[in-house]
Amino acid sequence: MHYCRKKLENKPGIQFPESLVAQIVNMTERFSFADMKEAFMNTLFLIAAGQDRSDGRGTEGLFERVIIEQLENLRRSIVLGI
Repeated sequence: MHYCRKKLENKPGIQFPESLVAQIVNMTERFSFADMKEAFMNTLFLIAAGQDRSDGRGTEGLFERVIIEQLENLRRSIVLGI
C-alpha cells in the first residue's frame, strides 16, 4: 500500500491521504492482488476518462470517492460470486 501511495502522491488531481490507507486496508481484507489491481486500475481509468466528475463535487477527494466505490462494488461481486 505504501508503494501505491508513494507513486500517486505527486500526481496532480490525485490525493492519497494517510487516512485512506487504513480505510483501504480494512476494506480489502482477503482480497487478492488481482482484486486490488482491478480496483486501482478501474479507479484510475474512470478518473482519466473524467466519468466521475459529473457528480458536481469536482476533483476534491475524487480519488478517495472513486476507489471506495470501486472497492465496494468489487466486494459485492466477490460476495455474490459474480
